[in-house]
Parts: sequence; C-alpha cells; structure tokens
Amino acid sequence: MNFVIVGAEEGRSRVTSVHEVFSNAGSEPDPSPESTKIGSKHDMIWSTEGSPSDISVPVEARHGEIMDLFTPYRASKWFVAAMPPNLEMPFHRTDTIDYGTLIAGEMTILLEEGEYTLKPGDTYLVQGVQHGWRSGPEGNTYSVIIFGIEPVAG
Repeated sequence: MNFVIVGAEEGRSRVTSVHEVFSNAGSEPDPSPESTKIGSKHDMIWSTEGSPSDISVPVEARHGEIMDLFTPYRASKWFVAAMPPNLEMPFHRTDTIDYGTLIAGEMTILLEEGEYTLKPGDTYLVQGVQHGWRSGPEGNTYSVIIFGIEPVAG
C-alpha cells in the first residue's frame, strides 16, 4: 500500500512524494505501550499539530476553478463515495485538505504535472491544489475525510 502526497512545485500541482505503508507487514507488532496491550500494528502516515492544519502549498499554487464542497473553514466531513467505470472529473480545486483511502477498484489522480494511479488500500492527501479524477474500468469506491481550510480568492 502507498501513501501519496499531492502538493505543488513551481506553482503546479504534482505528486510530491509516495511512501510505502506497512512495508514491515511481516514484522512483530508495534512495540509502543499502547499497541502491545492489544497486539496491534500501525503505521503513522500523517499527523498535524493543530486544527485547521497548515498546508505546505503556497497560495499561488492554489489556482483554478473552485469546486465548492460546502465545507467551511475549520469544518470537516467524512464520506464514502463510488465512481462508475471510466468517469473523468475535470480539473478543479477545493478549499479543503482531503485525506482519502481507495477501498476498491482503481482511481487515477490527474495533476498539472502528471498523474498517479491508486490501487485498493492506497491512501492520499490532496492539499487544496488543482486536480481531477478518473475511475478505472470497473469504477471504484473510496473513503475521504475533508477539512475546510482558509479560502483563497481566485
């Protein structure tokens, strides 16, 4: 499984990093005191120090047509969605930080500087930048938590 971070470089949206998650799946449980009590394993993929989160994307990179997700500054929403086969959502940006997990199928994130295809179990973080989506030949199901960030005029 991969964790894909979408941000911007030189003012254009792109995948800024990809990290393998649970690369130690065959190892012993996490030795932290909280985990050893129940024998679970976890892999911290992202954390923030406050809410709303600061994003690492400069204001000039947050351009393009806005898609209103009706999530005001400091609000949050969590939903599960399904896209039919071969659907392409056009480029847009949102005033949100999106934390998502692909549950089933295939989903490609379209960016100004390339694209990245997610497989089931992959997670992603989109930080208010220009992007689009394309579902795979069998469609997909995903879960996403969105947090409203301070709007940028544009």
